[in-house]
Amino acid sequence: MKYISIFAFLFLNVNVFSQEVKKDTTKINQITDIMEWTKDENHAFIQNCLKNAQTNMSKKQAFEYCSCMLIKVTNKYPSPKKATKLTAEDIKNMALECLKKEH
Repeated sequence: MKYISIFAFLFLNVNVFSQEVKKDTTKINQITDIMEWTKDENHAFIQNCLKNAQTNMSKKQAFEYCSCMLIKVTNKYPSPKKATKLTAEDIKNMALECLKKEH
């Protein structure tokens, strides 16, 4: 799980809304079922992402964005250890694709 913390720096200055994550665990669990990451790693990724993403978007938009990012990261990097190889360019491209889905 220590590898998940590298994602925390990606999005700054946001309050965490853990309750929102708990309410929508069905979607996270569906994502988890098709990925190699553990449910705990997926939840940690979503929570770290939400903590930062909600600065510029609603809770719902942030959850959709973070879910999209989780899918993109886990598809490209099958394990959290491999995800440490994420480049700034990877993150930027994934984020832009996920943000386009929101509009």
